[in-house]
Amino acid sequence: MKNIIIGILGMLVVFSGCKKIITEVPYSFLTPENFPTSEKEADVALVACYNTLKGQWGNGTWDYVGGLWMNAQNDVTFTFSNWAGFTSPTNGSEDSWWADYWRGINAANNLIAALGMRNVEKDPWVEVKMAEARAIRAFFYHNLATLFGDLPFRDKPTTEIVLKLPRTDVQVIYDELILPDLDYADGKLPMRSNPSGRISQGALKMIKADVYMKLAGWRRSSQGDMVAGDPSYWAKAKDAAAAVLQMEQQGVYALDPNYGGVFTKLSMDQPTNEVIFDLEFTVNSGSNFPYVYGAQGGGDPDKGSGQCNLRIIPEWARTQDNRDERWKWNIGDYKFINGWERTPLPVDTTGWGVTTFQKIYPSKGYWADHLTNWPFYRLSEAKLMYAEAANEANGGPTAEAYKQINEVRYRARPADHKTDGTVLPDLTGLNQQQFREAIINERSMEFILEGKRHLDLIRWGIFKQKIESLRLFDGDLNSVGGFNERFYLWSLPFGDMTQNEWHNNAGF
Repeated sequence: MKNIIIGILGMLVVFSGCKKIITEVPYSFLTPENFPTSEKEADVALVACYNTLKGQWGNGTWDYVGGLWMNAQNDVTFTFSNWAGFTSPTNGSEDSWWADYWRGINAANNLIAALGMRNVEKDPWVEVKMAEARAIRAFFYHNLATLFGDLPFRDKPTTEIVLKLPRTDVQVIYDELILPDLDYADGKLPMRSNPSGRISQGALKMIKADVYMKLAGWRRSSQGDMVAGDPSYWAKAKDAAAAVLQMEQQGVYALDPNYGGVFTKLSMDQPTNEVIFDLEFTVNSGSNFPYVYGAQGGGDPDKGSGQCNLRIIPEWARTQDNRDERWKWNIGDYKFINGWERTPLPVDTTGWGVTTFQKIYPSKGYWADHLTNWPFYRLSEAKLMYAEAANEANGGPTAEAYKQINEVRYRARPADHKTDGTVLPDLTGLNQQQFREAIINERSMEFILEGKRHLDLIRWGIFKQKIESLRLFDGDLNSVGGFNERFYLWSLPFGDMTQNEWHNNAGF
């Protein structure tokens, strides 16, 4: 499933630059004129782009702290930190997150420039690799835009020793870079990635749907204004999600029969037709997820427990049905004793963990030994994206919107309640607002530990409202005079602000 390509590290150094966008490494003996000269060499450079997301323990993106911070500051899960409790302005990882994504963008820019110098008629493989390079650049830029707002506009290779750029309005970034990149790549990529962990046509459509839904929703500008989205994007989001559902009909993708089976396969490096795009880890260069998020019990490598660093907010848990199969997989309302034996934890407590990524018996993995991949997009999200977008674009739920959300709910019913209508019954007869609320609830459990909730609350325009409604945060918010809207965005890295003479996002 995962191919280890020799020489990736060297390519990453050449194509990615240094930590800061403002201190790039000039070209070495590998130049656009002599690399890549083949499809295989282009793949080496592309894999180097993806690898920038893995980070390293304690200071990376999706290896440890990145996944943790992307699942904090919401109404479902929390972690014990001042930033997660809204009393500290930074989480301490903004610099590394920023740097890792810019490494990926810089690597993509170098490859795009190099491929642009080749003769497409002579080398037909160039168009496909160009499409993938532009798609991954758009994906990187989209992720940065949702977290940091206005960004420097950089679509060319960086060869200057010192680079100073102004920040560009985030809407311009979308209109002139992200959306054109995605449109260029659309229709040029393979239906499924081979090897996995790469952007395919299905993944491209998911990224497009995600982008459109963010643009249709609310955001806070870097200047501190709440900006309403453009509702015309809802129809585009619906069409992008529908394209993925068409691939499901063609047999490209399929819901796993069992919700927990998706994450079992992700942890055991087994293929699953539900995952559309994921970040892949390999032996001795693995992820920390099962150890970091596993249920309480000490976290020893030869036991079932982990560090339980992410917890369930009790007020949300009370609204959910504990017969839901996703509850049974995701909610660590237990701790491990004597290795792999489970014992219940007290109810209504902040001690319950989020166990989506858990050790699979008899795993003895420790830190970098876990193969567990991080899913960016799954088929169940395409279904809920379609249902939400159809509800918004059509002024209420359509028959197809009901079909898609009910298929997700059906999968989550226990085997002995599939048809009796007592657990997660089919939704029907809802108005637009009721269906909207159903989507908000459904996404909370389905993607509980996939880095979605914080950004969802922002685009729905209910982030501040949800946080202020939770008693869990009362003490923290009262200690700082209430909720500060600066938390809609992350703080910019200090070094980049200083050297580029930028103002930070409003409120910092």
